[in-house]
Amino acid sequence: FFDAYTSVKREILMKPLTPEQIRLWKIAAGVIAVGSGIKGVYYKITREILVETMERNDKEASRHLADARKYAIWAKKDRDGQVPQLTPEQSAQLRRHVLEERSRRDAKFDGYA
Repeated sequence: FFDAYTSVKREILMKPLTPEQIRLWKIAAGVIAVGSGIKGVYYKITREILVETMERNDKEASRHLADARKYAIWAKKDRDGQVPQLTPEQSAQLRRHVLEERSRRDAKFDGYA
């Protein structure tokens, strides 16, 4: 049985192609080649667009970061100039208050952990 099957399969596979079949194979190969070329060009173009966009966003973000740092320096100077320094007693009171609030908050949310 297997010998007959392989001999029939070999005859089908080794049979010369008709002109129509050759034309169809050429068309299929052309479609695959053109599709691969289009895909390659598409990926190249989209990569360039993404790189340009990322570079532009990075420059803009760096500029915003520099502006934010300048503003932070100015705001610290402005705050320091307007608010008097705390006395040691006031610092201790503030520290105690913060610790009390923290323990109150921790006690409130203790069961959620």
